[in-house]
Amino acid sequence: MTKEFPNKWVKKAVYDAVNNIVVFDEIASANVTIPCYDTRVPTNNTSNFYVILSTQTNQDEPYTFCDRIWRSTLLLDIVTIYNGAGNYGSNLMVNNITDAVRNAIINLSLSSETDLKLHNKKIESINNLDNITDTQNVFRNLMRLDLFIN
Repeated sequence: MTKEFPNKWVKKAVYDAVNNIVVFDEIASANVTIPCYDTRVPTNNTSNFYVILSTQTNQDEPYTFCDRIWRSTLLLDIVTIYNGAGNYGSNLMVNNITDAVRNAIINLSLSSETDLKLHNKKIESINNLDNITDTQNVFRNLMRLDLFIN
């Protein structure tokens, strides 16, 4: 039997875990609340630091003779933006947010509203993707979360 499609439950669990985490910004010497968005940043966003829940993949795989599992992945795009000519900024804050996100998902579980159970999770990879221009520094970490669900 194929279990319920896990996309909405995975996104809900990760969103609930990482939305509005608080991270210390060492450049500003202040705590910053980091919003999380599903797929894209809204036009009314005022934060230069955020997490986007991006690409998801799902594979329906055999588990036992009469049961199946989902191998599900979710890409978390962790973004910091520093604007201005001769701008400052470093990848320190994006790395601090990445650590906070990683810590927030350690005890991740799926909602009791579904019969899906999260059995194993791992961070498959963390890759950085930076863009430095004359007017803006954008530091990003792409974290791929790999989940075993049945």
